[in-house]
Amino acid sequence: MQEPEIAYLTLKEALANEEARQGAKYLAAGYYNLGLACRRTGREAEAIRRFNQAIDTLPHSIYAHGARQALKKKSQPPTGD
Repeated sequence: MQEPEIAYLTLKEALANEEARQGAKYLAAGYYNLGLACRRTGREAEAIRRFNQAIDTLPHSIYAHGARQALKKKSQPPTGD
């Protein structure tokens, strides 16, 4: 998304709304995408929490896989060529 701050606010509001929770797949997708929005807006600690929520919500989903990849990518030290 071109506006990560708007994505962050929209996703956070959607996940906070109890009525919007329609199942683990949607929650995992929401947490994963919120993690991406957090990372893009400089909220790294919250991004890590959201990625872990995606993994905990639906461990074998594509969203959990993406979250694991995002956590690995950030935790790897930069390579000096």
